[in-house]
Amino acid sequence: MEKTWCIAKPSASNEILAQNLDYECSEVSCAVIQKGGPCYYPDSPVSRAAVAMNLYYAYSGRHPLELLLQQLRARRAVRPK
Repeated sequence: MEKTWCIAKPSASNEILAQNLDYECSEVSCAVIQKGGPCYYPDSPVSRAAVAMNLYYAYSGRHPLELLLQQLRARRAVRPK
């Protein structure tokens, strides 16, 4: 089985990214994207949202339905070989 991850759409608005970030961080620990955390940089809405979305996606078992539940604000990617 290929490992997949969930990433933020670069074209998503900051408002949508913030909504996703709020939701995912209410469900999983987002300490890694807090100031001083190992994933704080680059400090941009799309970067923080991508990390949070992937944390939640992994937490939920990487189920494809989770991508739909995020209202298609993310895309599914397959790790390059």
